[in-house]
Amino acid sequence: MNKLTILANKHKTDKGTEFEEKHSYTLVYDKYIPETGSYNLLEIGIDKGASLRMWKEYNPQMKLFAADHNPACLKNIDETMLEKFYQIEQTVRETMIKIPSDNTFDYIVEDGAHFMHTHQITLAVLLSCVKSGGLYIIEDLHTCNMQHFNKNPNDSTIVVLKNWQNTGEFVSSFLTQEENEYISKNISSVVFECNDKVAVITKL
Repeated sequence: MNKLTILANKHKTDKGTEFEEKHSYTLVYDKYIPETGSYNLLEIGIDKGASLRMWKEYNPQMKLFAADHNPACLKNIDETMLEKFYQIEQTVRETMIKIPSDNTFDYIVEDGAHFMHTHQITLAVLLSCVKSGGLYIIEDLHTCNMQHFNKNPNDSTIVVLKNWQNTGEFVSSFLTQEENEYISKNISSVVFECNDKVAVITKL
């Protein structure tokens, strides 16, 4: 068991192997996100802050940022861990453009609302915030197969990303033509992990 998984279980986040849904994402995350060195990581979707505590103990040198629709989540968090908190709505582009867009983050981990439109709108707005060669990670893609989160199989975030893998074209019905073209031209790879429950997108 790697260090990140041990810490995930210690802090009782479902990214590990012991609590709630036991997603086991941390079994692969350590190969993407280093435990030493200074870098900027933004996590979207905070809940009680368990994964923020995991990240900060994993690498105290990282600069940690957080975003959530509910500012009340901060009551569970030692705010000294954070460089900044952003209050956003994933369906409202105007709230997300407050996040710096000039290659600010080495990593964005999207663990937000899990609907297809929120996956894709958030990617469209925040991809520009990722440094060249940085990673944008979308979690919980198993919701693509749940009717509550996805009313139309063609809107599946997995389908849209795999279409990009096959054609080089990102085509989402939730996005403008300009947004689709931006994503198409500004990602260099998509890797699926954890039985397609996670997409690791590399910024060109």
